[in-house]
This record gives sequence, C-alpha cells and structure tokens, in this order.
Amino acid sequence: MKVLVIGAVGTTALTIKMLHKHNFEIVGVLGHDPLNKNRVSGLNDLRTLSKELGIDYFPYQKINDEDIIHWGKSKVPDIIFAVGFSQLLNNEWLSLAPMGCIGFHPTNLPAGRGRAPIAWSILENEKAAANFFLIGSGADDGPVFVQESFDITKDDDAESIVPKLKEAIETALNRWLPELKKGIFNPLKQDESKATYYGKREPCDSLIDWNSDASSIDRLIKASAKPHPGAFTFVRKKLSPYGSPELIIHTHIGA
Repeated sequence: MKVLVIGAVGTTALTIKMLHKHNFEIVGVLGHDPLNKNRVSGLNDLRTLSKELGIDYFPYQKINDEDIIHWGKSKVPDIIFAVGFSQLLNNEWLSLAPMGCIGFHPTNLPAGRGRAPIAWSILENEKAAANFFLIGSGADDGPVFVQESFDITKDDDAESIVPKLKEAIETALNRWLPELKKGIFNPLKQDESKATYYGKREPCDSLIDWNSDASSIDRLIKASAKPHPGAFTFVRKKLSPYGSPELIIHTHIGA
C-alpha cells in the first residue's frame, strides 16, 4: 500500500514514524513551508525526518496549488494521510488516491469539530482524543476508523497535553494500522446529533479580561500556552514584555 503524507507539525511527524514502523510504503511527504513560520504553531521539520527515513519530500505553501497536486499525483498513492495542518484539501485531492484521504483531529468526535481544538478543549474542560477519519466535504465529519480518548485535567495546559496526545496517537495507530494493512477499511459514521463545532481563534482571543473569574483566566492562560502565542494583557496601554519588572500585573505565557 503506497502512502502519501501531508502535514506540518509534531502529529504529522509521529504519524510518519508510525507508518514507517508498521512497514507502509511512504512514497512522499508534503511538508508545509510557510513564508511566516511564526504564524504556524508547533511547526515541525518534516524535511529532515523524511531524509532520515529515505522518503521523497516536497515543500508547499498552498496545498491546492497545481504544482503541489501534480507532485502528489506523480507518487501514485493508494491512500493519503493529511495530518496536522489547517488548509482544506480541494476535491482534486480528495479523489486523487483510490482509498481516499485520512484526516486527524484531537477532540472526542463528533464533539469539537473545527479550529483550535486543543485550546478550546482546555477552555471548555472537554475530553480529548486522537481520531483518524475519512475526510469528506465537511469539517471533521467523516466516518472514524479509530478513536483513542484521554482526559484533560485542571492542571493541563496546551503544552502538557502534547505527550498525552502523542501517546493516544501511538495507541490508536498501533491498533488500527495492522487492520489497514490487511485491507480492512470499515470506518464508523459519526453521530450527527452529538456534533459540536469550535470556531477559529485569533491572537486577540488570548487577551486576559480581568473582569472574568479566576478559573476562567487560569484556563485562558493554559489554553494559550506553547505552542500557541500566549495569553497577554496591557500595562498603561502598552504590551509589557515577558520578564519585565511589571510581570506581576502582566501574565504572558508561551511568548
């Protein structure tokens, strides 16, 4: 089975490693190479990993550009794993591989579809999960092959969740990839009656509102921690830099 991987971050790298571990033929990796790398939280060096594993690598900025699609087609993949990036694949991508495109999402689907899932899960004290599903025309609404749930505690922040998520991914893929390799392809349809959606989060959404209760402020700071840009406030109408003497009244995590 020939596999093409598309992505940008640590979850992409881990997926590549797991596919390699289970002896899938990875025919190529498309790695996000944005003009402004600071705007992509948790950007991972997939070029170096691909070189180490002897996999062809090609960088992209816009995944739906014709030259990128052409490179993907040239690899003649049976299946595509699109893991860890926010751009939407067009219909040409979705029909490129005979077995379709596999997506990834870190909430307890069908709850929490959409953008900034880790931040929202912390803000709303939701359960999280590693899900691999068949991508369709909607947002994270395709049938699910495997789901491995884990708890988010009151002490967790966006950074502390990363090892929990990686463990869930490893458990999920160790359970599912052997089935996929045997040709077992039987994803389960999501229950639409239980679907909820998260919206996009902008940097301004991490501005601390000191009129909020302490618990809400605490969750905001934790949700905004690394790899996200961080929660912030203003001192005398100016952003106070992290580590300044005014830190006592300026909370800025993950700068």
